[in-house]
Amino acid sequence: MRGSNIKNIYVFDQKEFHKEELSQKQRDYINTVRDLKKYNDLRNDIIFKYGENVKCVIKIIFPGQTMEVYDELNQLVESR
Repeated sequence: MRGSNIKNIYVFDQKEFHKEELSQKQRDYINTVRDLKKYNDLRNDIIFKYGENVKCVIKIIFPGQTMEVYDELNQLVESR
């Protein structure tokens, strides 16, 4: 699958969570405020720049939905 090595981490109050670690309240909040276009644009840009097999992490920081991309060496490569 295209971009299957891209992982998401959600950040609330400087604490990081994988999707399965989110509470139902956090999931509901994300679903009501998320900017899916911003996320999809960033994800597609990363795939375009680094290829379909890129391994990276997208950290989505709430409440502002700042998105940071980290490579395999945990180096920040992009922020929006």
